[in-house]
Parts: sequence; C-alpha cells; structure tokens
Amino acid sequence: MEPMIDISRLHNLEPDHVKSLVDNIATELQEKITMRCHWEEQSLNFTHWGANGYIHVGVSDIRVEIILGPMIQPLKDRIENAVHTYLDRYLGETVSEVSE
Repeated sequence: MEPMIDISRLHNLEPDHVKSLVDNIATELQEKITMRCHWEEQSLNFTHWGANGYIHVGVSDIRVEIILGPMIQPLKDRIENAVHTYLDRYLGETVSEVSE
C-alpha cells in the first residue's frame, strides 16, 4: 500500500463557504505546481504526477486525503505540514483537529 496523508478537521462554517476557500487553496496550488482538479459534489479531487487525492467538505468537517507516489514519498512530512499550513491560513480559527 502506498503511503497516505489523511487529515480531518472540524469547522463551523457554511459548507458552500468552505468550498469557496478550498477553491482558493486549489488556485494557489495550481499556480505553484502542475495539478489538475475538479469537483464531484462535495469533494475536490486532484491529481499530480506524484500524488492524487481529494479534499472533502462536510457539513461540519473537512478531510484531506493524499496518496503519495514513490517519487515523493520522502516528502511526506513536508507535504503533511504544508496541508496543515494551508488549512490554518484559509480556515484559521474555524477548524480544530479531529481526534482519531
């Protein structure tokens, strides 16, 4: 099984507003890296040459799942930290970690 990043956080925003914020994240990432993405209902699916995954916007939570390809597996910690940074920047105090 390929290494995976799986991050879930709670939020207290309207799901449509969170989708708009996720769009902003996707736009910023597309400017930095070559990435394709598209919405399927409440999930933004994305593909990159070295990874693929989705960001799911729920009524009270957001979940980011990324499956890492072999070439970027060594960057797992760095990518995971970047996901946390983006969530903090775009969702700020409206989110909290979901306990597993």
